[in-house]
Order: sequence, then structure tokens, then C-alpha cells
Amino acid sequence: MIDSVSTWRVYSAEQSVPLGDPLPNIKAARDLVRRVKRSAWWRHNIEYDVSITTEIGGRGDLGDEWISSFASGPEAGPSSRWRISIHPRMLNELIVLHELAHCIAPRFQASQRRRKPGELNQHRPLPDHGDGFAGVMSELVREFATGAKHNDLREAYEHFQVPTLSLENYKSAVTDSIAAELDILEMRREFRDFLENEPMPPPPPGGWKVPRFIWGDIFVRLRLHPRRIGLDRLAKTISAVELCSRRALTRIEESEAPPSDPRLRRIAMCYAVAMNIDPIYLRHRMGLVRWECGVELDELRAINAGWVDLVESMNRQIQSRPPRWAVDGDR
Repeated sequence: MIDSVSTWRVYSAEQSVPLGDPLPNIKAARDLVRRVKRSAWWRHNIEYDVSITTEIGGRGDLGDEWISSFASGPEAGPSSRWRISIHPRMLNELIVLHELAHCIAPRFQASQRRRKPGELNQHRPLPDHGDGFAGVMSELVREFATGAKHNDLREAYEHFQVPTLSLENYKSAVTDSIAAELDILEMRREFRDFLENEPMPPPPPGGWKVPRFIWGDIFVRLRLHPRRIGLDRLAKTISAVELCSRRALTRIEESEAPPSDPRLRRIAMCYAVAMNIDPIYLRHRMGLVRWECGVELDELRAINAGWVDLVESMNRQIQSRPPRWAVDGDR
């Protein structure tokens, strides 16, 4: 799962509603999944085979501040075997239904062009917490969660601007996803046959060299694709906030980790905003936080006003509908 604004919106919405009934043990979690799968709703809306195992697990020890549960399944294929792993501290209805939604959410947007044998597929992976996930999660909570307060989920999604598919559009998206997944499996079979029938060329002197991904590569990729932005132009843009040079930008692009030098960190933050990097990804995956870099939000408006507007909107949303622990005092 990639940290992104779309994931932040879903998590913020779900963290602002009551958790629902606690589940006393893993058997109760399995019973909930079994009840959903045996329901008329499931028979009418899930038109392919889904095998689900539910177990205690998750990530993080009991003493950790950050814990999580997860659902894992095959990379592709309509007849799916999924595993729901629930952390012991997360045994409640909302979490189980969230992981169950992952098991039946559409995962690919099918390419409109039919793939020819031997070609790579062009199907686009969908976000883990995209509109299809939110659509089926809303339905699961409405149909199977106990307590009238669970009706707040769709309202919370609307508040945090979570795109949500209707049930009809969700089913259509699943049909498209399955078509894409079948094509992905066929492509993989073609590739396996190719490897079996075509001998691999001998390695070059010194062996095969696999490029190593470093932290700064994300900047290079965004600067060069889909449109090329020159370092001189970028340095001029960033200089509206922090005096910048080509050399400073090159040092950032060649960095294996976030720079420790305060000035370079400030320039890196400005560089990321200029490239419109997702603010959640920027913070949790790239390790750049504007207040730790000594950058004020208002300063960044000179570089990318749209990015600042997005962050300010997210701040207002979370302030007007805070997470449940801030309201209920659970932590």
C-alpha cells in the first residue's frame, strides 16, 4: 500500500466514526466474515469465487505505537484466495469489514486496447483505497455493521472527499478488473513459455548489473517525465523561497537518503512541492515534513499554490471532524 492523499482521506473518514461492536476473539471475526459470505447481499453482488482465511496477526507488537491489520491475496486472478490478518488490539467490526472490502475491491482498470500475444499489458493498477474500495466498504458497513452510528461512514467519506462508486458501478469495475487480471495471467503464461523455449543469453563480462534505486531518484523521474524540466528553470522557481542552484538540486537528486544539511532539506522540500509530490507520500515515504525543514506553508504558495490549497483543505477537514480517539478519549 502506497501512502497517498487518497489513503489519508479514507483512513481519516473511518477514524472519525465509531468502531462498532468489539469482537471478543478471532472466532467472532471469522463468524462475521462467514455471515457476510453467506448473505443474500453477497450472492447478488459478488459473482466470483473468493476464499478467505481470517487469523490473528497484523503488524506491530503490543507495545508498538503503530499497529495495523491487513488483507493479502494473489497479484491477479478472479478465483482468489485471501488472508485477513487482524492485530489483537484491532478486533472490532469496522476493521474486519475494512479488510474484507480489500478482498473484493476492483484492483485494475482494464486497458481499452486489446493486447496482442507477446506484448506487455497496459492495464492500470487501481489505488488500494480507491473509489471501488470505498464503494464496497460503504455497502458492507451499511449491510452488516451493528449500531445506527455506522451510518455515519458515508457522511464521513463525503466530508473527506473520498470518491465512492455506487454499487452498480462497483460491480462494473469488478468485471473490468477481472478481465484485466485474466489478461495479466495470460501474459505471464506467455512469458514463462518464452523463457522455457528461448535460452538466456550469456551474462556480459563482470555479470549483470542491476540499477540501484536511491532516495533522490523520485525527483529525477518526476522532473524528466512526463515533461522535461530543466534544472536552471527549477532552481529559479525554488529561489522564490530559498536561494537555489543547479548544484544543490543535483546533490538532492544524487542523495541516498534525505539530506541532513538544514539548507538542503529546505531546498528538497521546495523541490518536492514544485514537482507536486503527494503531501502524504512526501511525509511518510520520503521523510520530508515542511515544519522540520523550516518551511512555512504560506512560503510555498509562491512555488505551487495548488499544493498549498490541498494541504490547507486537508487541515480544515481533519480539524472539523477529528479522529475518534480525540473525541472518545480512547488513547
